[in-house]
Amino acid sequence: SPNPNKRIADTYDYLERKGMRKASFVVCQSEAMKKYLLEKYDFLTANRIFSYKCGADGKLFYIDNDIRTSIRKELGVKETETLFIYSGGLHKWQRIEDSVNLFVDYAKKHEGKFLILTLDKEAAQALVNQTGEELKNRFIIHSVTNKEVYKYLNAADVAFLLRDDVVLNRVASPTKLAEYMFCGLPIISTNVSTYWIEDPSYIYNADIEKNLDKVNDFIKNADREAIAKYALEYLSVECDRRNLNILINEAKR
Repeated sequence: SPNPNKRIADTYDYLERKGMRKASFVVCQSEAMKKYLLEKYDFLTANRIFSYKCGADGKLFYIDNDIRTSIRKELGVKETETLFIYSGGLHKWQRIEDSVNLFVDYAKKHEGKFLILTLDKEAAQALVNQTGEELKNRFIIHSVTNKEVYKYLNAADVAFLLRDDVVLNRVASPTKLAEYMFCGLPIISTNVSTYWIEDPSYIYNADIEKNLDKVNDFIKNADREAIAKYALEYLSVECDRRNLNILINEAKR
């Protein structure tokens, strides 16, 4: 909120501090959040805090080149075209309008299409209509079940995940990030992504580049297998389970 109520904020801070003091263990959503809590509360110790990132399931999201070929054919996307994708809701904080604008600038100079995978097809269509008649046919709007999402991620070459660089987003661990990476997708994001993963080579930083002029080279140099391997190691439900097992064993002592 641009105009937060200080009394309410102070009340939340008081309750959080009291809860942290009383808790034997703290479960938070990311390593960045763990670091933030350790800096905020000097009485906390690292061995009391465990991250649960709400990671992706490698059984539902994975690389499949055969599916990539078939879905691109279904969508009418040529192999020479770069397919951008956004998967998720269309709330203001998800910055889909900024993603559309970046793609529009790209599409004026390069071959490419933008697949918007969302349940809110009407809102997506209204957004696309604003781009003008010349570029409307470069967008594909589609809705699928969660079990089918991986097919369309495989068809894409790069994914949008734009977020504002604020504390709330810094300490997040977007499940969408994990889903994209499990399918081997390099990602277009912002400065806040440096808090999500350690390897910046997987992210095209639109805050630094300001446009997508260099995105084709970024995609070309992306190692999809290495991206998926990183997701498995750091952003998976298996990783979450390991952390919870450590927590359970500590609690039993």
